[in-house]
Amino acid sequence: MRVLESRPPTRLVLQTGSPGRFEGRYVAEFAETGRGVTGTFTETSVALGLVPKVMRALFVDGQALIERYSAQAQAELRRRAAGG
Repeated sequence: MRVLESRPPTRLVLQTGSPGRFEGRYVAEFAETGRGVTGTFTETSVALGLVPKVMRALFVDGQALIERYSAQAQAELRRRAAGG
């Protein structure tokens, strides 16, 4: 990963990838609301070549990845709020 943009505490943009396999971009944005902070996470990626495309189609469940990441992020926020 490579940091393309960093504006703490509201925005982080990363370039992701693996040479010959995939390339992508990850954007995390945070905004205060009346009840706390809302996080918006956007990831775009492109599989390069036939083998990575087939592997992604067969073995990557995008929705499960999002749900797992969200649960981990929420757990980390709770841990930090508790002073841990």
